[in-house]
Amino acid sequence: MSSFLCSTCNKQHDDLPMCFGPGAPDHWFSMPESERAERGELSSDQCVIDDKHFLSNTALIVQRPTKLIGCRRILLLLGASGLPR
Repeated sequence: MSSFLCSTCNKQHDDLPMCFGPGAPDHWFSMPESERAERGELSSDQCVIDDKHFLSNTALIVQRPTKLIGCRRILLLLGASGLPR
């Protein structure tokens, strides 16, 4: 059996992770690190850059069986980008 260290609760879990996703959107990492505090805001739920780009961390639950890992529910994290004002 596989295990993993959860980045949210810092505990070791004895099953496979069912939630995958980046810590921040690519748009955040494309900014120079020295400008991030001034130009943007990043939380576990959302990212705002230049008061122009609004990105949300979104969960999508897929209810179909998959042959890849043989489970009926898979939780995928997707980054959904908002439109500029």
